[in-house]
Amino acid sequence: MEKEKEVLNKIKDKVKICKKRGMITYTDFLNPFQFDLCSSFIKANEVNFFGFGGYEQAERKIIVLLPSDMNQEDVEIPIKVIHIKSNSKTTKLEHRDVLGAVLGLGLSREKIGDVILQKNSVDVIVYKEVAELILMYLEKLGKDMVSCEEIDFTQLSIINQQFKTIHATVASLRADVIMSCGFNESRSSACGYINKGSLKINHKEVVNPSFMLKEGDLISVRGKGRMLLEKIEGTTKKGRLKIVIKKVI
Repeated sequence: MEKEKEVLNKIKDKVKICKKRGMITYTDFLNPFQFDLCSSFIKANEVNFFGFGGYEQAERKIIVLLPSDMNQEDVEIPIKVIHIKSNSKTTKLEHRDVLGAVLGLGLSREKIGDVILQKNSVDVIVYKEVAELILMYLEKLGKDMVSCEEIDFTQLSIINQQFKTIHATVASLRADVIMSCGFNESRSSACGYINKGSLKINHKEVVNPSFMLKEGDLISVRGKGRMLLEKIEGTTKKGRLKIVIKKVI
């Protein structure tokens, strides 16, 4: 909650600068929950804005706030794409390794957007100043040497996420029950993750195992992955709920 308050306080300052000084202002990269939170506030204050994450399906986006007399087409967006390629053809890059190496340069997560993995390369969407530092100083991911170059957004290699569809029946839509079902964990193990603050529902931290989910909720667990409670298909004769989960693999 403190993080959301901080984000909202920052957007209040951005709105004030945009309205009073007639200046374009930019937010840090926001997750979908933060983006919706800020969008609602900006709309209530009648300021023009748009989101940008580098591609249509981007999860993390910045918000660009515009003076009333300016069009979106006139804005220069300070976001770049860095293509990082491993010199090893056998190494499979992992999200946490890439992010860890980039943050290890002393950079802030808020200045980094989506990390788009391929087999032995990755596209990282970042603020311009971050792009320059990555190009200058990033030489290794783990033990592997890498090469970095700036590419155009039209060169992004967007690979569709692959999902495993799980059909199951559950006693309830409690967070620990759905997590146990989707990640094949025991209820006690699921509660352990939740109590440690590892669970997020729609990008918002949830620490209550009895939190009730609904159709369409995105569930992510640090160290386990993410999944979507895609559908609730009714009940069985014994009163259990029939659900469909899509788990990212």
